[in-house]
Amino acid sequence: MHFCLTYGLIIFRFILGIGIGGDYPISATIMSEYANVKDRGKLIALVFSNQALGSIAAAVVGIFSALFLPPDLAWRVIAGVGAIPAATVIYLRRKVPETPRYSLLVEGKVEEGCKVLGS
Repeated sequence: MHFCLTYGLIIFRFILGIGIGGDYPISATIMSEYANVKDRGKLIALVFSNQALGSIAAAVVGIFSALFLPPDLAWRVIAGVGAIPAATVIYLRRKVPETPRYSLLVEGKVEEGCKVLGS
């Protein structure tokens, strides 16, 4: 029984990792396009430091779940807590407008690009 639970957790975490892993480079790119020159370095550093905090939090949740919860509940807690950032990213990515560069160069929408820039 524990064998199937372990593989279920591995598969679920792999799927989450693909989605969140694809968002990591996009987050830094979006931050660099929206940030002004003065604050760009600080904001990109914050993006990457928050990723490290998320990795630490995942390890802590995994360790405490494995130590204090029964195995058939622990993997569900680990997977559920891992799904929180994924759900947050899905929601927030739908709210963020396209970057001005993408709107101007790829879609050719000059008005939308200028609107996002506030011009």
